[in-house]
Amino acid sequence: MGFDERIAHFQIAKWFREALPRVRPRLRLDSMPALLKAAAAGVGAVLLPTFAAAQEPALLRVTPLIEGPEMGLWLLNHPDVRGNARVRALSGFLAQAVPQEIERQLAAGATCKAFAACPLTGRRSRRARTPAE
Repeated sequence: MGFDERIAHFQIAKWFREALPRVRPRLRLDSMPALLKAAAAGVGAVLLPTFAAAQEPALLRVTPLIEGPEMGLWLLNHPDVRGNARVRALSGFLAQAVPQEIERQLAAGATCKAFAACPLTGRRSRRARTPAE
């Protein structure tokens, strides 16, 4: 699966085009949540940020960490609540906890050892179907 033109400007989509120029996804979607849900439903493999993919228990990481695309993570809140003690406490907690959780996920490595045995591995194209099929 790949990135639709509407999200082609995302850093991860740009990296995908540059790092894997010969890969031509058969399905392109226009949002990261759609890509995540399609992969979880078994539609195919997809390049996702580690922190996003970790939210879906049906997904398995099939490769080690891919060096390249890095994304910032933003925590936004309304100006009216920025001074609120609870909002500041949550922001401080997340600033500490999120990087630790991402590091934990990255250290986990590939979770699927059977990917290399996939019958589609190395397959270049599908056989054309006849109208009778």
